[in-house]
Amino acid sequence: MDIFSRFLPRRWWAKLLVGMLIFLVIATASALIERQRGGSHGREEVEAAVGEADRTDPDWRWDALNAKRTQPPEGRNGADLIRPIANAAPKEWGKRLLGPEWNAERDVPANIRYPQELIDEVKAECEAAKDAIAIARTMKDRPTGQRAIRLETDAISTKLPDTQDTRVVVNLLRWDVVLAVESADANRAGDSLGAMLATSRSLGSEPFLISQLVRIACRTITTRQLEWALAQGTLPEAKLQELQLAIADDAEEPLLLHGLRGERAAMDVLLANLLSGAVDPGAWREVGDVHQGVVGRVGWWWYRGWRLHGDRARMLASFNTFIERAKLPVEEQASDPAAFKDPEFDDEHRIYKLIFPSVQRVSQSWWRSVAETRCTVVGVACERFRMKHGRWPESTAALVPEFLPAVPLDPFDKRPLRFKRLDDGLVIYSVGQDRADDGGDLRRIERPEGKDEGFRLWDVKERRKSKE
Repeated sequence: MDIFSRFLPRRWWAKLLVGMLIFLVIATASALIERQRGGSHGREEVEAAVGEADRTDPDWRWDALNAKRTQPPEGRNGADLIRPIANAAPKEWGKRLLGPEWNAERDVPANIRYPQELIDEVKAECEAAKDAIAIARTMKDRPTGQRAIRLETDAISTKLPDTQDTRVVVNLLRWDVVLAVESADANRAGDSLGAMLATSRSLGSEPFLISQLVRIACRTITTRQLEWALAQGTLPEAKLQELQLAIADDAEEPLLLHGLRGERAAMDVLLANLLSGAVDPGAWREVGDVHQGVVGRVGWWWYRGWRLHGDRARMLASFNTFIERAKLPVEEQASDPAAFKDPEFDDEHRIYKLIFPSVQRVSQSWWRSVAETRCTVVGVACERFRMKHGRWPESTAALVPEFLPAVPLDPFDKRPLRFKRLDDGLVIYSVGQDRADDGGDLRRIERPEGKDEGFRLWDVKERRKSKE
C-alpha cells in the first residue's frame, strides 16, 4: 500500500484529480473569458476616445501633427543654430557663473550693480566662448524655429539634446547682455535680448511638455534679464519697441496646447506599440523586472489583453479633456484653479498611471509665465512712455493706444494687470497663483505663498547703484 492509500482509497484520489482538472479548466476558461471581456470593453472605450479626438482635432496623430507644424522661412530657422552654438561653447560653460559669486547676488535688487569680481569672471567666461556668442547674437534674425523629432517606438526614450542646449544659448546671451550694459553698449544689449527671445522661440511648437517647459524657462530668463537691463540703465526706444512687440506676440503663443497635443500623440504611439508587441515593457527601467521569467511574461500577456486597451482609452480621454480646456483663452483656463487637476488613477490601469504627466504642474508654470510676460509688455510700454514724456504714466490707461493697443488681462482673475507707483519706481503685476493681491510682492527666491507675478521698473536716478 502506498502512502496515498493510507488516507484515501485510490478511487477517491482519481476523483480528486479529475475534480482539480475540471476546476482548472473552468477557472482558465473563466479567466480567458474575463480577459476577452475586459479587452473588448477597452477596445470600445478606445474607439470612443479616438472618435472624440478625430472630431475635435483631426490632425492629432503623430505624423499628421508634425506635418502641420509651421516651418520657418528658408535660412531663418533658429533651431538650426542651437547645436552649432552649443558646440562652439567650451564644455560645461558658465558653471562658475552659477556658483557662489552668482548665488550670493541673487537676493540683491536688480538696480544694484554686480561686484567687480563677478564682472571679471563674466569677461573671462565670455572671452572663452566668444565664437559661440558671436553666432548666438545672430539669433535675433531668426525669430522662429522648428526641428524634426524622431520619435522612438516607446516614445519615452526619444532624445532631445538640442532642446536642452537651448538653455546654454540663452545663458550665453544673458551674460553678453551684462557685458554690453557694463560697456554702455545699449544697442548690443537690446540686440542680445532680442536674440534671447528668439532662442526661446526656436523651440516653436515642439510636441512635448518638457520642450515647452524649456521654452517657458528661457523666456523667463529673457524677460528678467530685460528687467535687469532697465534697472541698470536705458535701452534705445526703437529696440524697446521691437522687444515689446515680439514679447507681446510670444506671450499669447499657446505653449501648453502645443505640449499637450504632442504628448497625446506620442503616448498613443507608445500604447499602440505596447498592444502590438512592438515595444517590450522590459525596456522601461520604471517597470523593473516584473515582466521577466515565465510568471512575468504570462502576467504581461494577461495585462495586455485585459487592461491595456483601457489604459489607452483613459489616456486619450484625459488628454482630450485637457486639450479642449487648453484651447480656451488663458484667462479662462487660469481663473479656475481646478481646471487642470491631474486625473485620479486606480490600481487596475497601471500603465496609464505610470506614463501620464503632471498636467497640473505644467499648466501652473504656463499661467505664471503668461502673467509675467504680459506684465513685461506693459512694463516696457511704461518705460517708453517715460522716455517720451519724462515721467511715469499715472495708470496703464495712459498707455493706450499710443504705447499699447489695450491693457492685457491678468490670467488669474480676468482683470487688467495692476499698476503701482513706488517710492523709487513702479511695478506692473498679476495677483499670481494664490489669486490674492499682495501689492506687487515679486519675491522670486523665497517664493512665499502671497507672491505676485510682475515686472519692476526703477526711477532713472535709482538705477545702477552701488551696493552699500
